[in-house]
Amino acid sequence: MPDAVDTLTFEVTGAGRLIAADNANLSDNTPVQSKEKKAYQGRAVAVVRSGAQPGKLTVRVVAPGLAAGEAVLTVEPQGLRRRKAARSASIAADARR
Repeated sequence: MPDAVDTLTFEVTGAGRLIAADNANLSDNTPVQSKEKKAYQGRAVAVVRSGAQPGKLTVRVVAPGLAAGEAVLTVEPQGLRRRKAARSASIAADARR
């Protein structure tokens, strides 16, 4: 609904955590670090960060009277991704020799 203003609760479990939630409403003074945010024009956004270990991160959003929404993300820490990329580049360079 484009005019929905329901209070949403963001829950993050698994290999990460909730960093912020916001809705683009300049008059909403709820801190972005809060796990609760009112929808603005039917929308809100959550920012999550992966943890130090690879795995699954689940973001769940609930609001009274509405069906819950959920997204499951596969996460890989940035340092691990860089090491894998460097290893792949090294293997590719060896293969060209």
